[in-house]
Amino acid sequence: MIILDKKGVDTDIFIQKSQLSIEIDTTPEEGEIIWNLPNGTKFYNSSFTNIPATLNLEAVDNADRMFESCSNLESVNIINSTNLTTALNMFKDCENLQYVSPLNLSNCTTTQNMFNSCEKLESVDITTSDKLTNAKSMFRECNNLTSLTEFITTNVTDMNGIFFNCGSLTSIPELDCSNVTDMGNAFGYCKSLTSIPELNTSNVTVIVGLFNNCTGLTTIPELNTSKANSMNGLFRDCWNLISLPELNCSNVTDMSEMLLNCRKLINVGGFTDLGKAFTNKNYTLDLSDLIALTKESFLNIINKLYNLNDIGYTSVAYITVPQHIYQTLTDEEKAIATNKGWTL
Repeated sequence: MIILDKKGVDTDIFIQKSQLSIEIDTTPEEGEIIWNLPNGTKFYNSSFTNIPATLNLEAVDNADRMFESCSNLESVNIINSTNLTTALNMFKDCENLQYVSPLNLSNCTTTQNMFNSCEKLESVDITTSDKLTNAKSMFRECNNLTSLTEFITTNVTDMNGIFFNCGSLTSIPELDCSNVTDMGNAFGYCKSLTSIPELNTSNVTVIVGLFNNCTGLTTIPELNTSKANSMNGLFRDCWNLISLPELNCSNVTDMSEMLLNCRKLINVGGFTDLGKAFTNKNYTLDLSDLIALTKESFLNIINKLYNLNDIGYTSVAYITVPQHIYQTLTDEEKAIATNKGWTL
């Protein structure tokens, strides 16, 4: 048994607890050193580059902030992680981390911010189970992440920012989103993504900025947006987006910057029942940046808008029409929108 204090042993380790007992195992034939960590171990804000041992987490169930802000840490070997129930911020802000051994997180309920801002990490191998419920910002700002194993998300409810600014990620694994309610900015700034798998978004209420700045995407799969209440920035700066499926907007009350800078967008299936959830204040559906939009797509949009007269709407709901389309509209076509209480 050895006691580590703030002066460290073999490395300039700072352990958050002033004194921490760590049992040392040595495998003679390999000379491998294993540190059997007690529950509550923290290497928070330490300045070491590599840990001179394999870390045995068999006695650990709480790995919250274990390595948070270890900004010089480049690699870590871990065994027996199956007892972890929470890994909040476990490697957050380990900006030079390049390697983490495979982790079994089958008993973990939260991985929020687990690898947030691990800017040099290129791949992650994790195993999860249906116990996981919170994956918020799990890989946020992992700018060099290119490879990720498939992991179980069956009961996850929060995926807000899970891959935000993973700028090198070209694809994502299949994700079960059937219980997710918050997917705000989940794929925001994933500029190398070229495709998105089918996603079950039937329970998602927060979809703000979901594909914000996904400049590599040309199409979006079918999405169930029946419970979404805001589409603020949903496709903002998706410069190469060509087509959008029909979206259910029956609960949407905010469309600000939804299609900002989508200048290559040609085909839109429509925004079904947009306006149904409006309260008596002004709203704007801004289509002015859609300089490639077809007239047929514009007619899809206005034909599927909700009739605001049916809810006694007395404020102003504007549609900013692309100039190349407005010039071709007949009075009858304009009336499709205006007769429903919309202003062109």
